[in-house]
Amino acid sequence: MNSWVKLLLIVGATFFVVKTMRDGWGSDAGGDLPKSVVGLVHKAKTLDRKLVLLITGSDWCPACQSMERGMLSTPEWGAFAGKEIVFQVFDYPEGGQPTSPAHVDLMKLPGFRGFPTMVVANGSGKVLDMKAGFSGGTEDYIKWIRSL
Repeated sequence: MNSWVKLLLIVGATFFVVKTMRDGWGSDAGGDLPKSVVGLVHKAKTLDRKLVLLITGSDWCPACQSMERGMLSTPEWGAFAGKEIVFQVFDYPEGGQPTSPAHVDLMKLPGFRGFPTMVVANGSGKVLDMKAGFSGGTEDYIKWIRSL
């Protein structure tokens, strides 16, 4: 891929993260998750857990890469995700096409502001809250999810 295109993608991603930081990390959460994630909603309801979806661009988004290194790869997050929530990552690779209907639908969620975005929903599929960008650490995110 042309180095100018890569530079534009990085600048664009940085712009969205900075804009999100300026606009605030929370969202206008509410509403329901799209039907394309109905299987995950059902699993969360069956297990009586919250559903946490991560919308990420792991191979091109600097904030997404920081989240991976600083939170998702920690033993604390692994233990929390394995025991207390239903966790699913939706990755949007650089230059790639959406790989499922959920990939298309999740970017249309009200309150979606950029990458990474973490969406927390209940077992009925109602969005409880969303956070865009990456700030804080594992403990902060676990406390936030538990508080919802």
